[in-house]
Amino acid sequence: MTSSSLPATNQDWRFRARVTLGRLLYHAGAHKHLLPVFNPEPGPVATRCLAYLDHYLRSVTIAEADLDLAPLGARFACDLNDHMLAPFLRNEAPIYELAEINFFRQQVRSGDHIIDIGANHGFWGITLARTAGTGSRLQLFEANPTIARRVRRTLSLNPQVNGQLHELAVTDGASSQISFYRPQDNLSGLGSTVLHNYANERGYLRADDRIIVHARSIDQLMDSGDITGMDLVKIDVEQAEDAVIAGAKRALARFKPRLLMVETGTGSSATRTLLKLGYQMTALHPDGSETAAPPDHWGNLLFRREAA
Repeated sequence: MTSSSLPATNQDWRFRARVTLGRLLYHAGAHKHLLPVFNPEPGPVATRCLAYLDHYLRSVTIAEADLDLAPLGARFACDLNDHMLAPFLRNEAPIYELAEINFFRQQVRSGDHIIDIGANHGFWGITLARTAGTGSRLQLFEANPTIARRVRRTLSLNPQVNGQLHELAVTDGASSQISFYRPQDNLSGLGSTVLHNYANERGYLRADDRIIVHARSIDQLMDSGDITGMDLVKIDVEQAEDAVIAGAKRALARFKPRLLMVETGTGSSATRTLLKLGYQMTALHPDGSETAAPPDHWGNLLFRREAA
């Protein structure tokens, strides 16, 4: 054995030991005290334990946990490795779309019907429902079975929220079943009923990794009595927003939600439909205020109906 091979062998052994120690810390729940967002100034022991935990988290695809997320004032079933959550847990970035969530916190009212289409972790919907209080009603829609299971768990962790989960894809209503392309690795919020070019080119959605899920339109859900009101609405379904709006025209005309947030483009079919229904389009400025939407913008657009 050469001298150059010894460090590699030794390092492999040490790496496996660190991963094992990290696994023990994870299963003991120590991550709730070690992760930087919960312990921003760790001592020497905590720093060493965090290094072990980090080795373990980097060795697994999914690491689920129930976390109290202070910026949202609620408890969530999460994946510590999820790309929308991990930067926050490492104290590198705010909660994903926290500016949008805080903006809607200022808009929500007691008794509101809150509709979250493409719920993912439920950050937006759960937070608003808790802010609105017990008189509100929350409807969450999530097509990804893995994420839906976590949302169901999150609802159980927040019993004061009057929430209902619909495990289905919201579409234009043309079919009762549709293909859902599952995201790769830890890209939880990027699954879609559309195998769009952006995802295909970057490899996080694949034609051969899909499942068949139930599908309904907002209009159909209104007709069946599953949706009885719409006040605040979020639609984020990874380039399937046009289909959602196409299948919601009667419901939008009937319930007249006062504010929607749709991840779409300024020239999309969804945008054109909402403008025809009398909505004013804006975007969210980095300082948290509404501003004019930039030309050719793609992202979260706000659609506000002025009070009559």
